[in-house]
Amino acid sequence: MGSDNSDRRSFIRRVLKWGAVGGVAAVVLTRLKGHTADTVNMLLPGQVTEVKADTGYYYDSYSPTLEAYNTGTGYAATAVKGTAEAPAGRAVWGFASATSGGNMGVLGYTASEHNGVGVSGFAQATSATAADAMNWGVRGASMGQKGVGVEGYGQATGAIGVRGTGLPGAIPIVAQAAPGQTANLQEWQNSSGTPLGVVDANGQLGVGTGTPQFKINVAGIVDPTALSFDSYGIVASNIIGRRARGTVASPTAAQVEDALLVLNGRGYGATGFSNASRAAIRLLAAENWTDLAQGAYIRFETTQNGGTNKTEKMRITDTGNILPPSDNVGNIGIAGQSWASIKGHIMNAGDLVFENGIRATEEQDGLAFMNPAGEKIAALDAKGNLHIKGDIIKDL
Repeated sequence: MGSDNSDRRSFIRRVLKWGAVGGVAAVVLTRLKGHTADTVNMLLPGQVTEVKADTGYYYDSYSPTLEAYNTGTGYAATAVKGTAEAPAGRAVWGFASATSGGNMGVLGYTASEHNGVGVSGFAQATSATAADAMNWGVRGASMGQKGVGVEGYGQATGAIGVRGTGLPGAIPIVAQAAPGQTANLQEWQNSSGTPLGVVDANGQLGVGTGTPQFKINVAGIVDPTALSFDSYGIVASNIIGRRARGTVASPTAAQVEDALLVLNGRGYGATGFSNASRAAIRLLAAENWTDLAQGAYIRFETTQNGGTNKTEKMRITDTGNILPPSDNVGNIGIAGQSWASIKGHIMNAGDLVFENGIRATEEQDGLAFMNPAGEKIAALDAKGNLHIKGDIIKDL
């Protein structure tokens, strides 16, 4: 059987060599069965035909149905070349009909260490008319759930399995969704097939997750899970938020209280992540924006222990004032965590309460001092006179 197979290979190679020498455009092998080649037709250039052969050409599972061999040593020597001039023609079409196993419609292989190409496709049409709107250089299609339309395999260190290149203005690689697409458009997998990064059907990017929940979703189990921006020289690392009303095609001015950029924090509870942020820093428009009026302020929001309601706790206004969310709420420092010093140029109306409960408050043109019970115990008037309720005791 091995000798018969070898004879068939030799026969096909001789036929193809003779065709190349004699200027024959195509070889049609319509039936190759068992020991006898039933039909071998040589067609001249310009004749429309089909190239096919039966699975009976070779008996071993790894042998080709059709084999072409070019002994030329010159640059760009071609073993098989297909040309289709019809609008929907296929120059070379490979179809592997088996529904299991690693069968391949077209397998390309090059042993060259320098610029070798296993399969090269070239679509020559340059216009965008309806006739050539779907012009393919190489097309792969898969029918099975685990099928592969086109596979690229790089065997050597630094080899490239699949590469897309093009002239300026061309798009080297496009992943186009089908109508009603539900599966991911692209996946980068490890050797076990686990997605390391994906682009889902809605264009959301997942890094470390195969099911991104946001436009960019980064998941990790190594500390830190981070987005890193490296800058050198005089270039700064930036996170920029841009906000407009209207649409992408027709934007309009940002309005007062529009969020320009929000930094949010969420956590995982007993059964899942919180459906809303529990801490946030918001950068907001302080006025309706124009090209000359673009006021902004910063708002800080937190959630108290034991609750889920996030509220504003502090803001830095457009003029630089640091304000609480309302009057007489919040503290600067607490017992055991006080600031080393607080300096100010002017202290406006309001009481100064010390940690022991003693209060100093404005009284007409002077100051009054209260004990923790709220009783007035002393006063210093505008003329420097000290009024006290008790005695002055000299015992220190």
